[in-house]
Amino acid sequence: MPSLVSVLLAENNIVTIDMKTFAPVWSQLNKIDLLDNPMRCDCRLRWLMGVSFPKNTWAECAEPPKLNGTEIIKLHPDDLWC
Repeated sequence: MPSLVSVLLAENNIVTIDMKTFAPVWSQLNKIDLLDNPMRCDCRLRWLMGVSFPKNTWAECAEPPKLNGTEIIKLHPDDLWC
């Protein structure tokens, strides 16, 4: 079975990156595009703090307002509250 190497989900109204969905394939990815989604950067994204991001990662926070426009690769665990 071929490996999943790219996830292109820009402009799909995605609010979070679910660990159950992405964790099993995360290490295989070399590209993830989640731009132009209303991403809510809160405690549900804390699992991302313990993984390496794919070389080409495009995703930004929309919520909360103080993180609007922040790239998820630049988040710190202290930013992610529920």
